[in-house]
Amino acid sequence: MEMMSWSTRHLRACFVGLILSALVLAAASSSARPEVLLKGYEHVRAEEWFKFYIYGVGMGYSWANAALESRKAKPLYCVPPKLVLEAENYLRTLDREIKESQSKTDLTLDTPVEAVLLRALIKTFPCTDR
Repeated sequence: MEMMSWSTRHLRACFVGLILSALVLAAASSSARPEVLLKGYEHVRAEEWFKFYIYGVGMGYSWANAALESRKAKPLYCVPPKLVLEAENYLRTLDREIKESQSKTDLTLDTPVEAVLLRALIKTFPCTDR
């Protein structure tokens, strides 16, 4: 978890990563489903394209938060102001949520990891003071 401010270089890298992730995912996917399901997570977790992909998903949630805050609405989750989440942070958060949920029946193998990541971010970074 590195502390830094956003720059044009970071935004450009994010967009390039999103585009590459979409292309790789489209080429690698044999189904028409755009999401990655829990049943395939262990197979793709270490793949470089998946790191870009999950980073892009996390950044999408971050942009959704920014849009909510700009409308004076409660954000989905509240990351500390000086904390910048990287792909590895998203992966560790996702791993922790999957591990904690294994004893519960609320996740199935057909659950999209994108939904699990959002739930994990909400639990990890609650908006307690808003």
